[in-house]
Amino acid sequence: NDMGTPIQLTMYPAAKEAPEIATILADVYRGNRQEAKYVATLERLSLMLPRSSVWRVRHKNEPNVLASMESKALNANQLLAGKFYEYGMVQGSQSSFETARTYYESLLKFNPQHGDAETWDLRRAHCLYFANHWDEADKAYEAFKLRGTVSPENLEVAFYHQTLSREKVWRQSLAKFDESGTKPNASSMAKLHKLQDNISAFADRFPNRGHVVDLLLLAGSANRDLDDFSVAEGFWNRALLSNPSPTQRTLATRGLVQSKIKGGKPEETLALTRNYLKLEN
Repeated sequence: NDMGTPIQLTMYPAAKEAPEIATILADVYRGNRQEAKYVATLERLSLMLPRSSVWRVRHKNEPNVLASMESKALNANQLLAGKFYEYGMVQGSQSSFETARTYYESLLKFNPQHGDAETWDLRRAHCLYFANHWDEADKAYEAFKLRGTVSPENLEVAFYHQTLSREKVWRQSLAKFDESGTKPNASSMAKLHKLQDNISAFADRFPNRGHVVDLLLLAGSANRDLDDFSVAEGFWNRALLSNPSPTQRTLATRGLVQSKIKGGKPEETLALTRNYLKLEN
């Protein structure tokens, strides 16, 4: 029989007692630190949860039996989602994030109103981000932001990671032009504008946060690299007004000085540099 699974589960996976047996087995395997068998048993349990599962169809007219299975299978799904998410974090493994995502999706599909659904939904978006599906992650964070009731902490996390997703998408498109030594095209520039819009909206929603200032500086340098100093100045000025750390203030002021020099405005450069030195002392 497969993976040392007792004969009852292998021969009769749709038996009424299967959820009970699998739950007891999973506890034993966990206690004995038999990780592979523990995970395999949880996986068997989780397969009973979907609305179309063989087990569910077999027992559809037994509400008590169904309810008991659902609580066990839902728990197994949550344990698996958390376990693979953790594997992904610890090992930096993309495939673990892919697996975790399937469990979070199955949980959300089964019970979108569950008390933990907000966490599942955010984790699902993170799984896309950490598995390098940045375009899809961007969309998943956007959908999460539009959930309706989202805790302020989770909203901030979603905003931040959505911005990071958009930065990855922009950098990816930029790399192609760097290789060929050409200017980014309209489609690539649209990705930068999407990133900038998100940074501005994030800064409006969560002002004076350290990571918001980092993102404003990022938008400044992205535009400086494209020689678009007028847009870059807007972001550097905003960074200076957003309670920056000394290091962040130095970076913003340096950018502004560079811009004035580039624009050939010696008197403005002098004034700015003087002002900067005053701030430093």
